[in-house]
Amino acid sequence: MAQKRMDDWIEYAREHAKAERELKIEKWVYISIEYRTQARDRIVLHTYDLLRELYERRSWIVRWRVSRLQCLHPKEDIHPYFSYYDKRTGLSTGFDSALSKLSAAKAQITITERK
Repeated sequence: MAQKRMDDWIEYAREHAKAERELKIEKWVYISIEYRTQARDRIVLHTYDLLRELYERRSWIVRWRVSRLQCLHPKEDIHPYFSYYDKRTGLSTGFDSALSKLSAAKAQITITERK
């Protein structure tokens, strides 16, 4: 029973990735490293706009930058903020986003048609 569920999950993941390729979804991440002043003003110290897979391979660079900026601004509470989006359409690709629901539905339809 557990093996069947695992096989179903693998098939779904494969179809989901295929649906994303067919929809030409380009996964990018916008990273903003910033802090807030006492007056709640947002001070942006550094930004990145990267391919999501590049960020996932080199995430240490963002952690290093946050650490470096924290040393330069020791009294501030420095935080990175992440925004995942599709470069082509500009739409969010996070959980419960329209694009993720569309690719998930497309994957489910393909699996159902095959069965």
